[in-house]
Amino acid sequence: MANPVIELPAFDALKALADEDPEALESLRSRLVAEVIERAPSHQRAQLQGLQFVLDMERRRAKNPMQCCIRMSQLMHERVDRLRECLKDTLYNDGHTTTGARIEPDRDAVILEFPRIAQDVPPKS
Repeated sequence: MANPVIELPAFDALKALADEDPEALESLRSRLVAEVIERAPSHQRAQLQGLQFVLDMERRRAKNPMQCCIRMSQLMHERVDRLRECLKDTLYNDGHTTTGARIEPDRDAVILEFPRIAQDVPPKS
């Protein structure tokens, strides 16, 4: 059974909340985040809660909203970089995966050797 989409208020309503009642906006944000985590598969909830904890701590440490935004962006980039490195290691680590399984080389590949043309070699002085 698919989870229905969580409906957000219109942008103008969110903007008005931010201007007039920041505490209500924060309450809405917290409730929506909790709802998203609750709807996640049970085996992913602990990891999502841990990630949300890290994000909440960064929000508290930030001196202003721009610093918060920059730090969260950095955290996302760090996570994507780690994922990219894991994928790269899995695919290209000397023919072994990170689990130690051996990746068999492509035995159908043909390597062609091209002769050097004398004109391509610079004259020796």
